[in-house]
Amino acid sequence: VVLVPDDRLWRMQLEARGSVESSTSASKGPATFYNDGFSEFSAQKTLLVDHRGVTVELAEADADSESELNGFQTQYDTVPVVGLFARAIARQQYDDCYFDAQMATEARLEERARERLDQEVHFHLDEIERDFEEKVLQPFNALSLRPKALDMHTTDRRVIIRYRLAGGHQLGAHTPRPQAPSDSLLSVQLHETVLNNIVGQLN
Repeated sequence: VVLVPDDRLWRMQLEARGSVESSTSASKGPATFYNDGFSEFSAQKTLLVDHRGVTVELAEADADSESELNGFQTQYDTVPVVGLFARAIARQQYDDCYFDAQMATEARLEERARERLDQEVHFHLDEIERDFEEKVLQPFNALSLRPKALDMHTTDRRVIIRYRLAGGHQLGAHTPRPQAPSDSLLSVQLHETVLNNIVGQLN
């Protein structure tokens, strides 16, 4: 997760990186080629959170691949003279198609990386939104408390939110809280009005 500074909302970029090693054989006509391959990929997806909810952008991906020919054979290898010509033609065709095959491999890997990142992020976001609705919003709404995001912003090291938690007839704090300690993973600060408002709504 990479935090992207923004004065109006939470903006973060989810990044995935990986590598793929392969050992493959491929046949075309009378020839079979044996390759060792190595590919690296990276995928990014921007996630935005503001007072209206969560917005996600489509994932983007890049891939880079290399392959090395370990050997090849043709159906005519054992035929004198003809086998030499067949091998020369097969090798020439392999060399002619090398860069097209490399581009196709990279395109497939980029597509898979984009699809997987989109799929995983959307699946987990649905879970998080359901949990937030059930465990946070519904209990507060049942007490006639209205959570309202007053300020959301992102720095290169933090995501920060300032919430007002009060009914329509109640007072709430209106000043920012002190900044959290620099080495904290998570910091939560409560103004006394939060506790007073919750107790007041319990009757």
